[in-house]
Amino acid sequence: PPSPPQARRFNWDGDLFFFGDTPHLGIEGERINNQLGEFFGVPDKEGLLVRSVTPGTPAEKAGIKAGDVIIKSGGTRVQDMSDLRESIRNNAGKTFPVVLIRNKKEMTVNVKVDKPESFGGEHVFDQLRLELQQLASPNPVV
Repeated sequence: PPSPPQARRFNWDGDLFFFGDTPHLGIEGERINNQLGEFFGVPDKEGLLVRSVTPGTPAEKAGIKAGDVIIKSGGTRVQDMSDLRESIRNNAGKTFPVVLIRNKKEMTVNVKVDKPESFGGEHVFDQLRLELQQLASPNPVV
């Protein structure tokens, strides 16, 4: 028989909830088209344009900057965020190369993305469960 669906875990960094088990590089990006590929000097006109880098993240620590175009991650071609997420998941916990185009020149940076911790999300779920139990009791404590 098929296995039952699993509840999605999430982590909280103090400001944001991260759902699932995907480690995070710390960029916002978009797929480039032929015209942008030509403008940025990307040979195959395919890649992921880094729109912003979140401070303190693995991307910033590795030296990735807004305006870079990621073309490979962990030896795999990157065309969109889905490709990058898959590469990061496959390489979480180890250092791996990210090939990018900056100022129309190819360069490689080494990135280390930690495996996500699940205890943060479970702790938040426990706290929510406790509050819901208190509200549902005949004599709720408010």
